[in-house]
Amino acid sequence: MLAGGLYERTSGAAGQPLGSYQRRAPERTVLHELVARHAQSMLAELRHADPDGGGLPRYVERELAAYLRCGILAHGFTRVRCQTCHDEMVVAFSCKRRGLCPSCTSRRMADTAAHLVDRVLPAAPYRQWVFTVPKPLRLVLARNPAWTRWTGALVVRAIGAWQRRVARKRGLPTPRTGAVTFVQRFGGLVNLNVHFHLVVPDGVFVDDDQGLRFELLPVPTNADVLAILDRLLRRIARRLAMHANAGAFEDDARPDVLAQVQADAATTWRSSTETRATVRGVERLRAWCEGFSLHAGVVVAAHDRAALERLCRYGARPAFAQERLAWTADARIAYKLKRPWPDGRTHLVMEPVAFLRRLCGIIPPPRRHLVRYSGIFGPASKDRHALRALVPTDRSHEAGDARCTEPRPSQTAGPASRARRLPWADLLRRVFADDVLQCPCGGRRCIVAIVTDPALARVLLARFGLATEPSTFAPARAPPQADLPWDDAL
Repeated sequence: MLAGGLYERTSGAAGQPLGSYQRRAPERTVLHELVARHAQSMLAELRHADPDGGGLPRYVERELAAYLRCGILAHGFTRVRCQTCHDEMVVAFSCKRRGLCPSCTSRRMADTAAHLVDRVLPAAPYRQWVFTVPKPLRLVLARNPAWTRWTGALVVRAIGAWQRRVARKRGLPTPRTGAVTFVQRFGGLVNLNVHFHLVVPDGVFVDDDQGLRFELLPVPTNADVLAILDRLLRRIARRLAMHANAGAFEDDARPDVLAQVQADAATTWRSSTETRATVRGVERLRAWCEGFSLHAGVVVAAHDRAALERLCRYGARPAFAQERLAWTADARIAYKLKRPWPDGRTHLVMEPVAFLRRLCGIIPPPRRHLVRYSGIFGPASKDRHALRALVPTDRSHEAGDARCTEPRPSQTAGPASRARRLPWADLLRRVFADDVLQCPCGGRRCIVAIVTDPALARVLLARFGLATEPSTFAPARAPPQADLPWDDAL
């Protein structure tokens, strides 16, 4: 079972006092306190607002409950012991969710990026293509998985068609293209913004008598980016017209609480006067038209595998950084902006329940893929085996990363290892810059017990001298009453 990144250390065997090395407990974070205090109030408020009394979907409630248990030792932990000095450490379990928990989404980000760089993406220059849609279509993509799949595949086909056309003009036979698509459901303001980040090779793959090889293509021009965007708009407008004539949007327009929450989560707080001077234009490999935009200005060199991993991390990143959350003096939530706005604003301040509703609006539903492999990178591609031979096996690019200065234990198994993902200790080292299995004495720790029973966990924690209380929700509270004027005549 994957262990969580928030853990505490004991000095020696059970029963001895707690040592000096101690991680920050998750209940001290702003997000954990926000969920514990106000989640039940928010859920009760939405159930009351729902005519059917159902409130938010079950997967949202399960996400909140799982996050509240994430990293809490009282809900279970793993005991690891040094084989040399017998020093012990207890590592809490994680919730392994992908929508709300910052630590678990960070581990998923590191795992996905390492998998792509180590096993999928061959040595080649890569370009990031970012496709965004207007706000009404964002709500359609958030609620309809078929639309999300179709739109992501449409962008891949449009870029691939342009690459194949350029390759054929250069005399390359049977060019093969591919892309890795990251579906992001959030924007920089913790708002609902479904858009697509694509990592695309800056060329095509050609299979000849010498085997599969990569052929570089010219850099796209502003005219090329605008032409691809125009093709996307024509196809999307055609599909929208077909659905409107068939009345499909009327069937999807059934009012529910989740739709209202997602509509509120799509708010960006931008002034209505901040509109672009022109509805259509292109500059610096960025084209926009009628609320759609396509950007292709970020490129990674073929030899820079560290930059490629950072690019993949950016595509699979969490929805927000919890370090930018803080409580205000009047018990509201302040989210620090990445950079100040022109009006001088540096934080977005909201009521706790309102901020929680925004977070619930961007939680991805279950069984919806957020990373998609297309073309030659697809799971059904017949060239996957030949493509794997082009992936560099040298991980020396990790030396520039403070979290990856040591070889991974999974590498010691040799090239024949069939491990598909990083071990849990490697993920913790990449995310928290600390190796759980490395003892200060120089020895290596190993797992001696996995405690999944909460009752047994509390007994052992009491012997260790650690906190034994599990995390619980605060009861729902009634919304604040409006201040009404007094009538002195009564």
